[in-house]
Amino acid sequence: MSRARTRTTLAAAAAALVCTAGVFAATAADAAGTATGTSIVPPPGAPTAYGYTALIRHGSAADDHQGQLVLRAPDGRFSTIGAVPDFVGVEDVSTNARTVVIADNSGAPGSLALSIWDTESRKPTTLKVASGAQARLVKDGIVVSRYGKSAQLYSRAGTLLRTYTATTGSTLSASADGTRIMGEDSSRRVVVLDVATGAMLRAVPVPSGMAGCQPSYHFDSSSFTMDCYKRVDVAPQTVSAYRTGYTAAVATTRLMSFDGGGNVRKVDGGMLIFDKGAGSPCPEPYVLDIAGVGLPLKFGDYSWATAGAYGRVVDLGSFSGCGDVTGALVRRDIASGAETRIAGRGTAIGGFVTAAKTVDGT
Repeated sequence: MSRARTRTTLAAAAAALVCTAGVFAATAADAAGTATGTSIVPPPGAPTAYGYTALIRHGSAADDHQGQLVLRAPDGRFSTIGAVPDFVGVEDVSTNARTVVIADNSGAPGSLALSIWDTESRKPTTLKVASGAQARLVKDGIVVSRYGKSAQLYSRAGTLLRTYTATTGSTLSASADGTRIMGEDSSRRVVVLDVATGAMLRAVPVPSGMAGCQPSYHFDSSSFTMDCYKRVDVAPQTVSAYRTGYTAAVATTRLMSFDGGGNVRKVDGGMLIFDKGAGSPCPEPYVLDIAGVGLPLKFGDYSWATAGAYGRVVDLGSFSGCGDVTGALVRRDIASGAETRIAGRGTAIGGFVTAAKTVDGT
């Protein structure tokens, strides 16, 4: 079991955010948008660029050889960063939206090809990692997990800096400040490591009744989420979502009373965004309300995947590979249910979106 590679996230730079009391609100600019030749990239010292979205736009289909990396600001402005191959995903976006990592799995088996894009200069650095699985941007670098091998830290120029011997699993996550990574060890525990030193900060005990766990998302300054499973000999897995601490000071607790929900993100109002059927080929995005009831965000439509969630909104893309894929990217107000299409056909960005990730603090 591993999480879907296309995790899209929403974020907003302070200078361009449309909000009320820190909460996102969809506007006409979301749908209209404006292409710009001037830079929309936040300056290096800017705060977290919540609401910025990196997406892959094609002309009409995922294999039309017309792929482009596009950066969209929360006020609707957007800029084309550069051409990309078919069948690539947005692996990660830095918290200041100045770096985007694109992953290409179409090459030689057992090799992960990464393009590390500088969104200001619009130039990529390429990195190929043997047995590579997932990549996450961290403070001053990028960590790559490897199938059956230890994760490795590279500089953003592609230089190998460190090997994290405590990790052996393929699933990887990182804290929002980029100082800690979460991986798996040989005992199927989630381990928390210091990025700079490689020191193990915590090995999280597997909850009672579970066979193992995998890290999911940053939750808050002291904790993150993980998905645990009861058996290792079946696929797909049925997972249960937990919250646990970067240190043992935060106890491990179940996030939902039912099984089958994972990949949990926190949003405003005490609600959670999660995938029903996490661990299966076609999970369905859901919201867990304050009463603990799970409600579908796109009822019965398995083509949609969560690109990011922050404040009171969630970005959803119809590019999961399941169902009737339309290549649309929408922003949904969780409280009202109102949706605005922000990329794909009928928008200023146009085209057919095949992957996206928004800066949302996870």
